Amino acid sequence: PLADQLPNTKPVAGEKPEDAYDAYISRVRDTLAPAASQLMATAGNDAMWKMLNQFVMLKSRSDFACVRHGALLVLQACYEKLGEEYLILLPETIPYLAELLEDDDSRVERATHETIRLIESYLAFVRDLEWRKDELRSVVFWLIAAFSLSIGSILGVLGLRGLPCLIVYFVGVVVAPSMYWSNFLGIDEQDFGGKMEILNDSIGSGAAMFMLSWVGFYTMLHT
Repeated sequence: PLADQLPNTKPVAGEKPEDAYDAYISRVRDTLAPAASQLMATAGNDAMWKMLNQFVMLKSRSDFACVRHGALLVLQACYEKLGEEYLILLPETIPYLAELLEDDDSRVERATHETIRLIESYLAFVRDLEWRKDELRSVVFWLIAAFSLSIGSILGVLGLRGLPCLIVYFVGVVVAPSMYWSNFLGIDEQDFGGKMEILNDSIGSGAAMFMLSWVGFYTMLHT
């Protein structure tokens, strides 16, 4: 496995012993870390990610500072490759990072802080996405409420009834909001779980408003 290459600190031909640490780190950064992150991306499987992540993080407990540093570089590469998806493994990674924060070698400690900052950037992205999702749902709720009351009132005033009216409403209540967030807000609905995930919390209340306004106006004006 690639993780088993981390303890390989043997200098290659032409490397001076005094440059061994920096040379090892360069090899990991340029070759091993990209290969490991690409393997993670290709695997595309949480169970495989968990196994490989565990292999890498165990190397962070090596007696050699350069190997501990190398394990952090591999971890950074995995986050840079997989982004917020890799946060699923954060809980089991935290104990290793906590240990490395107190590492005797300042280079390892510095690399640990860099790794934590990288992870925090993806956590901030996820929090921002959740906030935007709440905002979008609120906007969609009021948009559907206004649409439902308007369509219900128009149909009731015109005295229209029957299945075609329901079809017009339910097609409109899906199409109108999706056109609004796509064309005016520039939002990719897939970032929020898809169209129905966004509409899910609003369609029920919107349908109730539609029926009340439709039946109310129809009853007042045509019965």
